[in-house]
Amino acid sequence: MPTYTNSSLVNHTHISPMQNPRVNSYYNPTGKIDKITIHHMAGNLSVETCGNVFQTRQASSNYGIGSDGRVGLYVEESGRSWASGSPENDYRAVTIEVANCQNLDPWPVSNAAYEKLILLCVDICKRNGIKKLNYTGDKSGNLTMHCWFQATGCPGPYLKARFQDIANRVNAKLGQSDPTPTPTPTPSGKIKVGDVVNFLGGNHYYSTDAASPASTNLKAGKAKVTVVASGKHPYHLIHTDSATSVYGWVDASQIKEAQSSTPTTKEYNVGDVVQFKGGNHYSSANATSPASTGLPAGPAKVTVKASGAHPYHLVHTTSATSVYGWVNASQIEGAATPSQPSKTETFKKGDKVKLKASATKWVTGETIPSWVKNSQLYICNWSDNNPCVTINSNLSGITGVVKQSDIYHN
Repeated sequence: MPTYTNSSLVNHTHISPMQNPRVNSYYNPTGKIDKITIHHMAGNLSVETCGNVFQTRQASSNYGIGSDGRVGLYVEESGRSWASGSPENDYRAVTIEVANCQNLDPWPVSNAAYEKLILLCVDICKRNGIKKLNYTGDKSGNLTMHCWFQATGCPGPYLKARFQDIANRVNAKLGQSDPTPTPTPTPSGKIKVGDVVNFLGGNHYYSTDAASPASTNLKAGKAKVTVVASGKHPYHLIHTDSATSVYGWVDASQIKEAQSSTPTTKEYNVGDVVQFKGGNHYSSANATSPASTGLPAGPAKVTVKASGAHPYHLVHTTSATSVYGWVNASQIEGAATPSQPSKTETFKKGDKVKLKASATKWVTGETIPSWVKNSQLYICNWSDNNPCVTINSNLSGITGVVKQSDIYHN
């Protein structure tokens, strides 16, 4: 049986009762540690808070890393944590939870947490005789991720995109890759953060010095420079339209024609009613994948404005479109004239209607349940000029009473 030790990088210890002995006659009869599994906390938890969670929640990990780079120990390496929902994996793996520095897509982690993750993986490998981390993109390797064993988004897009970089950097410190550096390109200085450039297509990378691309053969298109740094891939780009999906570090030779960061398109303000041209909307200003695609065009109100690849949050104002999310600047045009009210809809008993996204309360003041907002409704009666609606197509029963301005024909 192995002689187990714990990492000397630990700053805080709070042992969780949610664990089993590492040695198991079926899953790991020798008790040998030969895998590392990386998770994300889906929140910016300190190592103390994470340790407290693992006292009562039916889950645990061997280690946790906070955004400040501090390390917590929750299950000693002699124990199997309850982390991945897979005894085949967890009896053999040291599991690590990493805090997110932002609570939204793509669930990034701080530089301090990322750098400590590299050092902790190196330390685990050295103490347990793991000569090399082998990231294969599936369960067959010894660097694994939670989402391969359960239906979850863990460890989040940010860390998922960096697994090859983690393996490369850990292996370099273990002496399993050529540490000889290649010449580092220096940014020209002509292109700066905020510039919108033409991405010429090709690969993008997880980091400035990543050896392997995160994605290959990306299409050309417009993108914004969000970070400039020294390295083989010195420019971090985020696409500004759907022509390309670039979202990572690229070579200087892959971009050209820096444009002024001053917007060339019309600026819109919160409260403006604009014409949404149709297409995708997103769950955040910098989301990499659309929440919905192929949305029809129609009028919508700007409710939030932010910096990012999709800078405007729209909420539809009529049933012409169902847009309710973040969109690109190129997807909107011409603010509608506020003084020109839309034509008033008329309703009668038996009409099929739906609630607008802006409707939150019944006329009586109670909150409208979310399941009602997504249901097909029918006008079954009237109360003081307010329509009574029901979910029943035979018009029986009353689900609630709403304002006429809160519904539209469907």
